[in-house]
Amino acid sequence: MLVVAVLLAAAAPAARVAAVLELRNKLEGADRNLVDAAFLTDVVRQQVLEDAPSVKLMTRENVLTLLEASGKKLEECEGECEVDTGRRLGADVVVTGEILRFGRGFRANLRLHDTHSAQLLSAAVASGDSPEALEKDLVRAVGKLAAPLAQGYQPEARSPEWFETIGIYLTGGVGSMSVENDTPRTLAPPANSLTLSNPKNQAVNFGLGVQYRPWKWLMIDAQYLFTTLSASVSSVSGDGRTDEPTTLSSPAVAISVNAPWRIAQVLRAFGGIGVQYFFAKIAPDNRALDAGDAVNLANAGGTGTFSTNAEFARPFARIGLELRPQDRFGIQLFGVLYPFAKEVDVYAHNVQNAQGTDLPVLKYTLPVVTGNAALVLYF
Repeated sequence: MLVVAVLLAAAAPAARVAAVLELRNKLEGADRNLVDAAFLTDVVRQQVLEDAPSVKLMTRENVLTLLEASGKKLEECEGECEVDTGRRLGADVVVTGEILRFGRGFRANLRLHDTHSAQLLSAAVASGDSPEALEKDLVRAVGKLAAPLAQGYQPEARSPEWFETIGIYLTGGVGSMSVENDTPRTLAPPANSLTLSNPKNQAVNFGLGVQYRPWKWLMIDAQYLFTTLSASVSSVSGDGRTDEPTTLSSPAVAISVNAPWRIAQVLRAFGGIGVQYFFAKIAPDNRALDAGDAVNLANAGGTGTFSTNAEFARPFARIGLELRPQDRFGIQLFGVLYPFAKEVDVYAHNVQNAQGTDLPVLKYTLPVVTGNAALVLYF
């Protein structure tokens, strides 16, 4: 019996959520002060609950609080914007309307929309020669308006909106990168001595990315970073000639799997794991330090093969928050943690004879943590 009860409960449709937005007062002059739109809205709200007791009706306080949190003002939009507002409130159906003067009397035009499909389910008009008569006729009008709900109308199953599924973003961030400058160091003959000094380095990243959310609990994120880190160093050879090569720079690509979690209507948290692939390059590539000594910097030492490419992958975890002031725009702040430290060693080479230092002249320790921000456009 317990199993049957559980199965019946799972099969039962979820309670429909209804929201009644404040009736818009379109009266002018002295008439505007005669009619209390907030009071008549409460009358509509109470009557909806009486005519369709199976719905879960949002209170006036909840509606106003959520509207303020989303930065929306009801008087700023009509039509489709009202339906969009109901959707943002998390309602399945929304009641909207306005109060106006028609002839010698007052009218209240009411509408009931399905927020998922934007379908107009019903409409009704209440009228009266006085505010009291208008209030009385609202009972009849709301009964007609709420007929689809009273008859068991179920809103369409909500499918993910395009702007909730795909997002393109611009991102930037910063981390901390350290370097060991073990200089001066004497190279193997026939190279001269080489002194490296004044190392400059930064771990600033900048790039583009795309997010894909096939389900509300899953977000797949891919990005291309035009730069993730860069470094330069001043160099002086034994004959006094100088050069200032950029010793290390790297773009990167990354992919991660994340779990988003909605904290509030306009605030979401997310976290996940992924991997980032770096295309690091040590420069100048195959260029002599000066006319007298063909000395260069590379990622291999001794008599090893001269190479300026240092490609590698790093797993990472990330966690962050997203503020969604609008449906199609988001602001993200997130941190990226690399659980395994990574060091890039730089050696000095004699390009002509493939000789050089057996020990690195520079050791770059890449960031363990970076802080990032992103501007996301959903469309």
